[in-house]
Amino acid sequence: MKMSRFHQSNALNFVVVGAVCAAAWLLLLPTTGAAQSPAKSPISQTQRMSVVVPLIDAARGRRLFVTKGCFICHSVKGVGGKAAPPLDANPGSRSLDVLGFVARMWKGAPLMFELQSMEMGYRIELNRDEIADLAGFVGDAKAQEGFAQGDIPEVVRDWMVNQAWWLDPSLKLGDLLPEKFPDLENEK
Repeated sequence: MKMSRFHQSNALNFVVVGAVCAAAWLLLLPTTGAAQSPAKSPISQTQRMSVVVPLIDAARGRRLFVTKGCFICHSVKGVGGKAAPPLDANPGSRSLDVLGFVARMWKGAPLMFELQSMEMGYRIELNRDEIADLAGFVGDAKAQEGFAQGDIPEVVRDWMVNQAWWLDPSLKLGDLLPEKFPDLENEK
């Protein structure tokens, strides 16, 4: 039976939310046994926290990939810039790793911010729902189906950076970044 994109998206959301909730539930279970009494349990009933996972809309993520300007440096299905790694989804993947997506963004954030400032003159702002939706688009091969040059408005198609800076070892992109993060805690 073929599922509509709406039902596929809802099924993916159900799987992601279910997996995160199950993992959180297992992590928050109090430990029992002779070695540790309930009084010494590291997490009491009142200290438990819930895990918040936004609903993911991969179709919205697809639109955000264009409207936020991600396409300027990244490509999907060969459409977009080459200044940063392509964001093609793994067609065989049956899960969506939102936290992995955030970790990759965090790792590349300093350089990404510098390139955004250079290419667009500002830094892209993303809220939690937008990041989740972008992760949905980047991680869902079905959502990427049919992504083509026509998805990029003609007026901004020439904004795409065609130089694969991230692959060229002769370019010292690290020189664009501070040597180390400033020690803000001990700064007077």
